[in-house]
Amino acid sequence: MFIGQLSAAGTNLTWFCPAEPNNPTKSGPTDYWNLFTTTYSSQWSTARSRIKVFTIYPGCLMRSSDAQLRNLFAYLNQNNIALALEGLLLTYSTTDNKGHNVEGYSAPNESTAYAQRIKNLGGNLAYLAMDEPLYYGHYYDGPNAAHSDVQSLAANVANNIRQFRAVFPNVIVGDIEPIGAMTRSDWAATVQQWLAAYKSEMGEPLAFFHVDMLWDTPWQSDIPTLVNLLTPDDIALGIILNATGTQTTSESWMQNAEVNIQRYVASGLPIPRHIVIQNWHPYPTTVLPETSPAAHAYLVNYCFGPYAAKAPPTPLYRLYHSGMGRHFYTADAAEKNACVTAGWQEEAPAGNVYNSSLSAPLLVPFYRLYHAASNNHLYTGSESEKNSAVLAGYIQEGTTGFVFTSESSGGTPLYRAYGGPSHGHFYTTSKVEYDGLSSVWTKEGICAYLP
Repeated sequence: MFIGQLSAAGTNLTWFCPAEPNNPTKSGPTDYWNLFTTTYSSQWSTARSRIKVFTIYPGCLMRSSDAQLRNLFAYLNQNNIALALEGLLLTYSTTDNKGHNVEGYSAPNESTAYAQRIKNLGGNLAYLAMDEPLYYGHYYDGPNAAHSDVQSLAANVANNIRQFRAVFPNVIVGDIEPIGAMTRSDWAATVQQWLAAYKSEMGEPLAFFHVDMLWDTPWQSDIPTLVNLLTPDDIALGIILNATGTQTTSESWMQNAEVNIQRYVASGLPIPRHIVIQNWHPYPTTVLPETSPAAHAYLVNYCFGPYAAKAPPTPLYRLYHSGMGRHFYTADAAEKNACVTAGWQEEAPAGNVYNSSLSAPLLVPFYRLYHAASNNHLYTGSESEKNSAVLAGYIQEGTTGFVFTSESSGGTPLYRAYGGPSHGHFYTTSKVEYDGLSSVWTKEGICAYLP
């Protein structure tokens, strides 16, 4: 249980940050406002009891109706959930347009308007999470890039923080940053300078630092480095638990986020004091009910459940032997290495498989069978197909991990094709590669869904 480990280590906040519903160019969850009505309270009762902070965004704040926001603020107050705003704490220049239309920036005095709107409609702003001021103010290299030094950035955000504190004197301020997107050679030194500049300007350190996780970057080495920078001032580490952003369905987004949670827990990295369950557009498309694996609230309870601490999936290795004209697949690294020694060429992994049936719901064995006469390996997640293959002369060689068999799992489709006695079976998660196979191959469709 991920959060069980966290609680024992002193974690104190679970944040819930669904995407804003009223963005004119990006779709948000279709049932966002149901969160704040008693009619749907039972659909997230367990998740709600675990959430300590609920985040809204400037777009939601300024585009929602007064009635919607009054209801949202009242509901949070009644349920003892603190309100956070992911704030645009940098002011863009009105003289040279530096920062104009750049994420993290707002117009002069806009912070006062945000704060007043919250207060006037009954909200009590407890947390202010800055929207990546270091990245967008210093590193960002697109149109209207400011490339400001850290001292200038600190002075800029301080002006906006004071506008908020004129309305909410006790608001707690922290930062969100995508350290994986920063320049590899200097990110740690720059973050250290940023923390010092902020502390000097505000007379207090940041209260928290949330990492916008880029899961395909070397976060396993970055997080310990960051913790060393945060520790002297007791700045709370937060980890944003999300997907990679490349998914095309709610189910696949959620499944990917679950795997990322498992990866973080399995890494043995420092336990974050803030757990931030956040998504960006357009998935998942719903927040409720918490019992649906495709709904965002489900992820809150996932963190408290048994699967979060299970081992994450491992690669399904793919190898090719030019002399035989065949591919071979294994989840066993030792077997893969032995094949390479025997003349097989290692290719990019075909995907991932779990090594235990207990790592996720609804996993099934991914059977491996071998037919000596045709020198063909067959892999399948279907027990009936496995049994039929045995009757046809295949020998069972155990399992090559555990996979899903349903599209609703959110797993990645694994396509299978048969190239006759000369080529045997071929497997790929690439629809492009599958569709591009020559007429030699008989396409057999999806044989499994990989985590």
